[in-house]
Amino acid sequence: MDLQTVATHEIGHLLGLAHTPVQEAVMYAIISPGSTKGLNQDDIDGIRALYAG
Repeated sequence: MDLQTVATHEIGHLLGLAHTPVQEAVMYAIISPGSTKGLNQDDIDGIRALYAG
């Protein structure tokens, strides 16, 4: 597993994000072995929905 991808996913949970059905998002429930993910627009939109104004 890519440690940065897993850490980003877990930090998302700490910030209040749940799993998403968007497979490209770091908050997707399954991370395939050997894959790396960065923030997807779905992840960004989720954080903005939680913390925007």
